[in-house]
Amino acid sequence: MVFFKIATMGVLTFLSIAAHAESAIVESDKYRLYSKPHEMSVTITTSDPGDRAVFTVYSFNKDSLAIQTFPERAAKRKLLMKDEDLWLYTPGVKRAIRIGVDQRLAGDVANGDILRTRFNEDYSAKLLGADKKSLRYELTKSSKAATYAKIIYTLQPGTFKPQKAEFFAVSGKSLKVAEFVEFKKVGGETLCTKIKITDAQSQRESTIAYSKFKPRNFTANDFNKDAVVEF
Repeated sequence: MVFFKIATMGVLTFLSIAAHAESAIVESDKYRLYSKPHEMSVTITTSDPGDRAVFTVYSFNKDSLAIQTFPERAAKRKLLMKDEDLWLYTPGVKRAIRIGVDQRLAGDVANGDILRTRFNEDYSAKLLGADKKSLRYELTKSSKAATYAKIIYTLQPGTFKPQKAEFFAVSGKSLKVAEFVEFKKVGGETLCTKIKITDAQSQRESTIAYSKFKPRNFTANDFNKDAVVEF
């Protein structure tokens, strides 16, 4: 079996490439996903003055619902991630429209950036390199619901806390870079509460901030396509 030698705080740790790449991504997802069914506030801002979008997001197992609350012109617009499908509900329109997870939500933030965030379920992982400061993984799309074709994902050795992610299109073109810049304790868990995203071409910056986490009691029926209309 092939091993990489990784220095962490002066202690040599041996990681098996084959056995540990997938488990490292599972551990890193714990910093980006609150383990309990919950609601939270998600605020997206950009480097353009006054450009801001706010959503209340509800999560239950693999299902997520985002209801926009700001700006007023888009209020009550809903996005439902159900299994591998994403549906858009627009006020005044009776039928939901199926849309892509890679479509822009606000600024350079895609729908999937707040609704499809389980890297361990949507990508296959391979360790690219390691040193005492970072672990670098290549994540390759393995689910049709994955937002990106490929991600170069950098984690902190030992904790597997996410540090940076570079996102790529099917063509291999670099789309944007995300930096995980703020972590806070939420209900006994350490979660990433702020991500800075930089567009690879324009260098425009967008920020995703997570706040107001509240555990909630949901059932699977709360997230079916018909129930969401009245949510």
